[in-house]
Amino acid sequence: MKNRNRKIVVENQVFIWNYTDKYERTNDVFISRLFFSPKDRKNIIVESFFKTNPHIIGCHFNFGFLAIKDGVEHEINFNHPGFISEFIKFILDNKVDFAKQERYSFDNAADFLQEMGYHSFKASFEFFPAE
Repeated sequence: MKNRNRKIVVENQVFIWNYTDKYERTNDVFISRLFFSPKDRKNIIVESFFKTNPHIIGCHFNFGFLAIKDGVEHEINFNHPGFISEFIKFILDNKVDFAKQERYSFDNAADFLQEMGYHSFKASFEFFPAE
């Protein structure tokens, strides 16, 4: 499947978003990139990077993994619009102010998952800190 921009509505605003991942052989790490931008203001860009150790069948964010939030098990999967909507809402509410800045890049966005209330990740990987 080709990587393509997708549309999603979050709080009555249309966003374009895209998820990609790649294996970085020199550092033996998977780098996942989640990008979104308001559809009507394409000059605004938000990029979030997640770094994890390699997995035998691919990247965890692509295939999904389980985590606990509010005592309930949830799947974190960057190909599921429900999770993407939740993540974009979190970023909009807590991390960006488009009146002050139009481009944001978060190198260690894995921390955001814990800030969103997720814990007890049920996956065989570790997050790597930002460099």
